[in-house]
Amino acid sequence: VTVTADYDTGLKGSFDACTITTVSDKIINIRANNYITIVNDLTVNARGVLNIDHEGSLIMFNDLGTITNDGDINVYRSTSTMEQYDYHYWSSPIDYSTNTTPVASVLTDFFASRIYEYNTFNFNDLDNDNFDDEQNDWVNYYSDMKSGTGYAAMTSSPGERNTIFSGKVNNGVISVNVALSNDENGDEDGDEDDWNLLGNPYPSAISADEFITQNSTINGTLYFWTHVDDISIDNPGPDTYNYSVDDYAMYSLAGGVKSESNSAVPTGIIETGLGFFVDAVDAISPGSTVEFNNSMRSKSYANNNSFSASSSSEIIEKANALSGDPSSTERGKGSRIVINAMKNSNQIQIKR
Repeated sequence: VTVTADYDTGLKGSFDACTITTVSDKIINIRANNYITIVNDLTVNARGVLNIDHEGSLIMFNDLGTITNDGDINVYRSTSTMEQYDYHYWSSPIDYSTNTTPVASVLTDFFASRIYEYNTFNFNDLDNDNFDDEQNDWVNYYSDMKSGTGYAAMTSSPGERNTIFSGKVNNGVISVNVALSNDENGDEDGDEDDWNLLGNPYPSAISADEFITQNSTINGTLYFWTHVDDISIDNPGPDTYNYSVDDYAMYSLAGGVKSESNSAVPTGIIETGLGFFVDAVDAISPGSTVEFNNSMRSKSYANNNSFSASSSSEIIEKANALSGDPSSTERGKGSRIVINAMKNSNQIQIKR
């Protein structure tokens, strides 16, 4: 398909194409709840524009399909209403490897000094107090967002937060290294501690079932922070203000498990821009990876904020905590990890 006139899916509908090429200054708008699917290649020529609105989807089938962006491609994402000190886990649908853009220039509605990456190897708990001994597992992050990697960011103010990812969209196979922690006490009592923060790398939703099935380097459970309850001085934890230990939701091939604070049950669809934790299995070797690919994408997957709304029926992703067996409804029995963010601190800590 060669686009010779402006096209708006909100007016003319979603469609499927073998390839798409824009001409001159023509604009394609993919609106919320609409999609465009492409079998092979996408070319946005100079002065051409492709806008993918929040909850819109661009799906590609061929992992070897090429993306040529000489114009502008923009992916718009919005959170639900956030409260002060809330965190969201982001990932990028854009390939910033050839056009380095500092993360703070992308996540402009979030504190630049409160954007973190998670360093799995740095986690060590020799004194067995359930916290990283050196408190260097969470690291301030300032560089470009890596495809398939998740990042924690604190909102700069309450309300709906908006982000525009601009550049060449990701397509095809995205491989991300996963690591084991440096915790010498790890897994002695069945506690997992090899946490890796990942994220959906595409401008479309992906299937959690497909992701889990195709990756043997993880334990088969995805972990989502729900944060239904507020940060509070009354919540247990290492800092003055802590998040509730009851705000966890999980997803495995057995299905979703809601949090004790009565979040929604995860549906198994992971939206664009959403980060999540996995636990690497002990048997992996250095250089082991997880893989995302186009078989995990489909136009039938709603690319909405199913994990990002603050209510008893929807979920907010702000920080991450892990608790117990994801296939069990008996929450609180088993390992527990809590990410605690002190109200006025640079440090996020993890507790098992």
